[in-house]
Amino acid sequence: MRLKLAIIGCGRISAVYKEAFKDLADDVSVVCAIDKIKSRAVDFASAFPGCQAGDSLEDIYAYEPDVLHICLPHYLHSSVAIDAMKRGINILVEKPVAMNCTEADEMIATRDEMNVLASCIFQTRYIEAVSQIRKAIKSGELGDIIGVKSSLAWTRPADYYEGSDWKGTWSGEGGGVLIDQAIHSIDRVRYILDKEIKSVEGSISNFAHDYLDVEDTSTALVEFDGGIIYNIYATNAYVVNDPITIDFIGTKGRAGLIQDFGYIEENGKRREIRESYEGKVVGENYWGSSHNVQIKLFYEAVRAKKSGEKIEDIGVSLEDAKKTLELVRAIYKSAREGEKIDFPYAE
Repeated sequence: MRLKLAIIGCGRISAVYKEAFKDLADDVSVVCAIDKIKSRAVDFASAFPGCQAGDSLEDIYAYEPDVLHICLPHYLHSSVAIDAMKRGINILVEKPVAMNCTEADEMIATRDEMNVLASCIFQTRYIEAVSQIRKAIKSGELGDIIGVKSSLAWTRPADYYEGSDWKGTWSGEGGGVLIDQAIHSIDRVRYILDKEIKSVEGSISNFAHDYLDVEDTSTALVEFDGGIIYNIYATNAYVVNDPITIDFIGTKGRAGLIQDFGYIEENGKRREIRESYEGKVVGENYWGSSHNVQIKLFYEAVRAKKSGEKIEDIGVSLEDAKKTLELVRAIYKSAREGEKIDFPYAE
């Protein structure tokens, strides 16, 4: 079944979607590309015969897409998603799912009311190392997990923010390094552990971006059920984009990620896990190549729904994406209030 696709937001990340749509060209038709700067939409649309370009969300609806990809500034995620879902369109939104948990709840309610499918992109869940480490932890191969650490040290110089009216702002982005860069590390840890959060205490600082109000550095200590301690360190005030590292410490072994490369150590033996790179790496290296995997999974769910078949997996549900957002929001709240935040989290 050939699906009709539309995309709104043809900025930097759209290069990944352009490549994904090309890879899936036998099964999809890209019918519309939208951007407030219409020339960007025109450029995107030119890669797909028959694809129309526009500069307004309303332009999409005449083409009745099966799926709308939302690649917009964070503050527009929920409003555009809700508007599209009310038209009966399935949506796949870039992270974060929304600016706050109230918006995420509104998206969930609209999805249920309109009986559409909706998912949030967290593509780094879909690398092979993540899958194998998650299985090793669930099987007990590493014993009980007692500690986790994630470290992100990247650079975001002034020109990264130039020309943007939303990046590096509380009102447009919802924060800084935590919600924009470190959220992927946080999501991977949550997904791999598959445990509920008990509490978090965190701090935020701005050391190198005095022209911004948001944080460029954050630390946090998270406690999961079972007493698992998770230490977070994230900064975009470094001099290069170093590989992200994540380490899981168990009573019988350990495992970790260095960007997309993984390892598992148990009984003195080390197993290395290298990514097969199903999709082409487009744009920034740290975006990876696993967008394709998650996008295809969502398309399969949409086809199943249209055919009246059982939906096996949509990828990252809105509820699951909201849990990652809750942790980010709780760190911000802890930093503001100067105290530990217990879960369940409330805005």
